[in-house]
Amino acid sequence: MRQDSMSRPIFLVSNERSAAGEVGQACRARGLDVPAWCVVRQGSASQLASETGGYVIIGSSGAYPGWELARLLDEAARKPSVVFVGEPDQASHGTVRVIDRSSGWPDRVAEQLIDLLGLTPVILPNYENRLRVLGRELDLRGYLSVSIVEDGDRLRIRPEPGDEGNLPPFDFSTRDFGRLVRESLTARGEADWERPRGRLASSGHERLLRYLGQGLDRRGAERVQIVSLARSLVVSGYQSESPYEEPEPFNEMYRETQLEALQQGADLNRRGPDRWFGRLSRRLGIG
Repeated sequence: MRQDSMSRPIFLVSNERSAAGEVGQACRARGLDVPAWCVVRQGSASQLASETGGYVIIGSSGAYPGWELARLLDEAARKPSVVFVGEPDQASHGTVRVIDRSSGWPDRVAEQLIDLLGLTPVILPNYENRLRVLGRELDLRGYLSVSIVEDGDRLRIRPEPGDEGNLPPFDFSTRDFGRLVRESLTARGEADWERPRGRLASSGHERLLRYLGQGLDRRGAERVQIVSLARSLVVSGYQSESPYEEPEPFNEMYRETQLEALQQGADLNRRGPDRWFGRLSRRLGIG
């Protein structure tokens, strides 16, 4: 996956490799580029301050003055771009956002980064979002059964033999994602329409692929293949618990009955309340 062009680099500063991995995984699951992990050294504050982007500083342990670094970066950046993890001596400083290490703290760091970088969750190119809009496009075009292979920043879609209408193969790129997000948001609130009922995507590809994408994001997947067989779906690729570890291959088969249960339980409600829709519409020029 590639980071969306509207996002900016993220720099993660920590002496704790495991903690850096947890934050990196939480960011990757949301479609953010994995933060550049580094160990802080003397004089690194001025070097980091020259970069444009967001900063995550894990400062609850280690020998370096993490809170002081957060304060210096915040002053140098002159904008809200610093998230500090730990228990600082001061409750706040400038626009530094403080996250304590209570339950789910890596996810809260990632959500704060999305907010302070001015991004909107639904347009970040994680698997859930990309596969959801691709699934809607497949439904609109009338595909009943396809296989999907990730190739760099493209998803290559190939219809299965016997798919009605002899529909052609096509590629789905990062540029296509932005266009299809606009189209799906423009259609927001329109009446439901009848979707093609494929052999495995019995409720349409949008529902099925979104659910599969959620699982791929949670496991930190990459180089994914989704192959449709006669009565089962094979999902394979590589996964890692941390972006700083070597990924390992995985291969899973979903039977027809399993897929039916997954599609019935999938939540198709759009993520997040309507308060972000106005900002997103202005950003995309659709309202």
